[in-house]
Amino acid sequence: MNWQPYLPVRGIAVRNGCFCAQPYVQRLLKIPDEDVEKYMTNQSLSRPGLVRISFGLYNDYNEIYLLAYLLKEISQNLDFYKNKYRNSPFY
Repeated sequence: MNWQPYLPVRGIAVRNGCFCAQPYVQRLLKIPDEDVEKYMTNQSLSRPGLVRISFGLYNDYNEIYLLAYLLKEISQNLDFYKNKYRNSPFY
C-alpha cells in the first residue's frame, strides 16, 4: 500500500520508496532479483517499498494521535482511498 498520496490531504507529509537504500530495502522486503528486474523493465507495475514518517521536536501528542487515527481510517477504507487517488496529482 502506498500511503504517500493519502496523507498530504490531512496535512501530513511522508516519503515513500526505497530512500536511496534499494538493496537494503530489497532484502528487508524479501524481493527476489527477478522481481527487481521486472520493476525496472515495466514502469506500469506498482513497486514495493516503505513509508517513512519523521517526527520533529515541534510535533505534539495530538499530531501523533491524528496520524494514528488517519492510518487506521485509511486502512479500514482502502477502496474509497484507492478510487479517490487513482489519478492523484501527488505522484
